Amino acid sequence: MTNQKFHYFASSKTANDWHSREDIRELVDTINKLGQDFMRYSGITSVEYRIWRVPLPIASTYEIDRYEPQVEGSKELSFSPKTVLQRGYNEAH
Repeated sequence: MTNQKFHYFASSKTANDWHSREDIRELVDTINKLGQDFMRYSGITSVEYRIWRVPLPIASTYEIDRYEPQVEGSKELSFSPKTVLQRGYNEAH
C-alpha cells in the first residue's frame, strides 16, 4: 500500500458488488473479470459498473449509499471501464 491520497471505487447495482483499488487499471481488470463471471453464471447479458475517483487514501472508511461513495470531492469518471481507460485516467487526475 502506498501513501496515495486518493483511490478508485467501482460499483454495480446489477451485480450487487463494489471494489476499490489505488491503480485504475487494476480496478478495471478486476471488475471486467468479475462482470464476465457474473454474466456467465447469472444469465444476465450485461453488467454496468460505475467508477469514481475518491479523494481519500484507500485505507479510509466512508459511507456508501446506493452504491455511491459519500465523500465530498468524489468524482464519477464513467459508467464504462473501457471509457475510463480510453480517456487515460491515472494518478494525475
